[in-house]
Amino acid sequence: MSFRLQHLPSLAYDEVIKCMDTFDILSLIDASRKTKKHVVTITKRLKTNLVLFMNEEKVCCTPCQKFDEELRPSEVLKKRSNEYSIEKFISVIESFNNVFCIKTISIHIETESSADPYLLWKYVKNQNLKIQKLYWEIEDLSIEKTKEVIEGSSDVDTLEMHFLKEPPVFSAVDLYPLITCKSVILFDINLTSENLNLFLKYWAVNTTTLFAIRIVVVEDLDRLVVLDGLKKEKDERANPESRRFETRLSRRRFTLKEL
Repeated sequence: MSFRLQHLPSLAYDEVIKCMDTFDILSLIDASRKTKKHVVTITKRLKTNLVLFMNEEKVCCTPCQKFDEELRPSEVLKKRSNEYSIEKFISVIESFNNVFCIKTISIHIETESSADPYLLWKYVKNQNLKIQKLYWEIEDLSIEKTKEVIEGSSDVDTLEMHFLKEPPVFSAVDLYPLITCKSVILFDINLTSENLNLFLKYWAVNTTTLFAIRIVVVEDLDRLVVLDGLKKEKDERANPESRRFETRLSRRRFTLKEL
């Protein structure tokens, strides 16, 4: 196949590569060094959104590539989770990054095992890759690493974190970086009514991007204290005229959503 590709006209070569499945391209490059250089000059122009999924039963890697402004999913690489690891996930990203132009990465990890999603997150950040969605449902992650992830997630579109074991203690300041996200969901965290009040005040004045917040805490919330955080004067809000929100508050759950 590599021999035939080499003898195609340039434009035809380009179109053939674009029509190939992502994993076929990776196999082609591994199989033939002669065509690798030419293939990569084409594939590096193909914007790729990479979706990584891991739970206790399976691991999936789904690349979606952009041809003519349309995203098309490629084949899905599936493995049993006991055959995989965070380190192998990192090697998958590295392989794709060497061949394609990775536009965004979405990470979804649900695990009660010793797998450390922080290593994956740290690698992606160090490669200056854009994380579009970050979903964690995990047992063990130190408060220091958790706060580092939140501080480094200001450019994430959707952040959702579930803490299965030890609820991390947050202050309002710890959550300030999240106001530039579009959607934030935090489950089972230790956040006082006063700190939620301060976060909402900061959010109301400083952002026009965050349109959905859901926070579930481990201690009962004080309704009056929390809702007081939304009582900002109209001229103090970041975008007072065009944004309307629905707010719901129960004992331990706060939800705010743009209408």
